[in-house]
Formats: sequence, structure tokens, C-alpha cells
Amino acid sequence: MECPNCFEIFEHCIRVTNGSPLNLALIGHWDGWQPFGTSYRGCGSLEVSIANMTKNDRQHVEEVYVVGFIPCYQVPNLPEALDPFLQPLLQDISKGFIDGFTIFN
Repeated sequence: MECPNCFEIFEHCIRVTNGSPLNLALIGHWDGWQPFGTSYRGCGSLEVSIANMTKNDRQHVEEVYVVGFIPCYQVPNLPEALDPFLQPLLQDISKGFIDGFTIFN
């Protein structure tokens, strides 16, 4: 591989390992749409998928978890506008990793 900053070339090999199930990486995604055909009324969803899976596996519908819906017409078009919606999600994820998650069948 070649570093794009310093242009140093070094060897790298991909390794796969098994370990703690807490070694979990998540991908957050925001998807907005206008169901009524106008640009001032819409909605969106916050979705989470597991990054530790192969891309083909994590893109299946059963591996994408919708964690919230947001009415877009009430959210200004600013990056920090999603903070009130993301903060509770991140708190729940952090608490889950510390205290554990309850799994329902």
C-alpha cells in the first residue's frame, strides 16, 4: 500500500480473527424522501447496519435496522439539525455496550 500523505510504501495483509462479540462496528445512515411529491413536506429514517459483516451480507433487508423516523419538514437543512435525533440513539448504543442488550426472539 502507498500512503497518500507521505507516499511511503509498506506491506499490508488482511487478517481475519475471532474474538469478543463486543467487537462490533456499526454504520449509521440517513435516508430522506418526499412521499407527498413536494420539497417542503417529507420524512426520513435513521438506519443502522453492522459493519463487521461482508458488504453483501449487511445489505440484506434483515440486517438493516431502522431506529427512528424524522419529519424532514420540521428539520432545517443544516448538518447539526439531526443532533437532537442522534443523541438519544448514541446514548442507547453506549448504554447497551456497557450494560448489555436485551434480545427478544
